[in-house]
Amino acid sequence: MDTPWIGEGSIKLVESGKRKGKWRLQWTIVVGDETQKVDRSFERKADAVKWRDDKKVELRTGARVEAVKVRARSGLTLQGMFDELAGTRAKEFRDGIWVKNGASPQTVVTKLHRWSKHVAPSPLAARPVRLLARDDARGFVDEMKAKGAAIQTITDVMGVLKKVVFDAIDEKPECKTLANPFVRIALQTAEEKALAAKERAEREATEGPKLLTLSPDEARDGLAKATEPAHRAILALHLLGGLRSGERMALCVEQIDFERGVIVVDRAVRLGATRRQYVSLPKKDKIRLVAMCPTLAAILREHIAALPAGRTHLFGQERKDKPEMVYRANILWDEAVKAAGLPERLVPKGGRASHNNWVEKLCPAVSTSTRLEHMGHSLNRGDGQPSGLAVNIKNYTAHVPEAYDILRAEIERVIGFSAAVPRCARSNGAALRTKSKSIRRTREELQARERR
Repeated sequence: MDTPWIGEGSIKLVESGKRKGKWRLQWTIVVGDETQKVDRSFERKADAVKWRDDKKVELRTGARVEAVKVRARSGLTLQGMFDELAGTRAKEFRDGIWVKNGASPQTVVTKLHRWSKHVAPSPLAARPVRLLARDDARGFVDEMKAKGAAIQTITDVMGVLKKVVFDAIDEKPECKTLANPFVRIALQTAEEKALAAKERAEREATEGPKLLTLSPDEARDGLAKATEPAHRAILALHLLGGLRSGERMALCVEQIDFERGVIVVDRAVRLGATRRQYVSLPKKDKIRLVAMCPTLAAILREHIAALPAGRTHLFGQERKDKPEMVYRANILWDEAVKAAGLPERLVPKGGRASHNNWVEKLCPAVSTSTRLEHMGHSLNRGDGQPSGLAVNIKNYTAHVPEAYDILRAEIERVIGFSAAVPRCARSNGAALRTKSKSIRRTREELQARERR
């Protein structure tokens, strides 16, 4: 039997946080190759001292040495905790804690890919959760750096590790007093950060920014060069409407309201746990109205007129009236970019980013809340914004049809082809209420379909 190494530990008064006013005992016990960390709180210092001294007697007499070693070896490992959270132990995502708590299968798949590639092959995966320490986190970061992983990759993987440990603290009683060792781990030294910033600046100076965006003139010229209605429509939806790829793939004729000049974005193509496509609510379940300028409306009318009879999806499959598969949608985008003479590096996200840039910087008459509502962006406050802005937008603003009239006119002025901007028919209160009921009904139908 191994002789335990027993230190004195530390007993200190907690001066802040949830355990303020209590006495915190931090103590490390080493038995052979195994380490047990103790982190407990007591109401009185005398109670902490008595508890520690009693354990010392038990350890010195050998009564608890074997128990400590067995618990250290048989405790819940990091890999076991991840399997329980993700549902991978049962080979079914729906049995995992994350999905039961509301996470989408695609989110779990993303975490699984990062975990399987970087964490599962590492010795860290076999480490008991309650024995994790800061040295484990630093060693894992060094291990990933040695393998040549990018800083962004390390950041993403560390995010998954933080989530797993935080959930273990919430779900497992034996981990309640564990401090998450993956929080506030420096991934780069000051010298490494300076070198990375210099390399990024040099790369952008030669190759351009990673996410390519267009100027209004470049976008206008590209739309003019494209001759196929499908090519013009797919480019216009991103450049003039700011739609996401999944929203554009699921777009149907019934969502386009030419009378009011809006597109009702109430669905999007998503990828399931097995990479299977399905139609669900848009990102973060945000159903919204997208302002449709006259140029975008004209392009969509042309494309809809060219669709086969009975087709409802704007970009559907050839033999079925269903959304196009992802790989086919990507091929169509590449063909449209090539036909328009635009840079090959342009991706749909770049088209949406271009649209957002134009509205934000070239359309001063458009309010911030109108832009966020139109783009479907979050109301979270940015670092450079006053603290009251998000609260004001979230609680004190509502949809105003006249604001979308201004937005349509500004988009047409910046990027559109028509010289005069026709005023779209305004929606009165009754029409808006009818549209709201339709949106709520669509949301309920999609949610019921997902549950089935």
